[in-house]
Amino acid sequence: MQNMDERVQVIQSWLETLKSLVSQLDKTIEDKKVKEYLLRPSSNSMIDVEFLLLHGLEAPNRAHASMWFEMAEFQLGQAEKQLKHAQDMVAKYGENLEVIGG
Repeated sequence: MQNMDERVQVIQSWLETLKSLVSQLDKTIEDKKVKEYLLRPSSNSMIDVEFLLLHGLEAPNRAHASMWFEMAEFQLGQAEKQLKHAQDMVAKYGENLEVIGG
């Protein structure tokens, strides 16, 4: 089982990896509406992770810290799924895909 410092490092590393992916996709996708539609949800999840991580680091005990870190890991998983979907859309439809309707 990981100690708290290792867990924080894993979460921070995962977060940085996903932020890098968002940056890469932001440079790749041409349409502003598509960027908003595909990248905003994962970016919002990552903002949540930073909030959750901070609360975990400030938690009064290990049990509370673990709870905050578990929620952070869940949000990272959601962000990762959203970014995988964005990558799949770009792979399938190209860099200049467009939002129709919205």
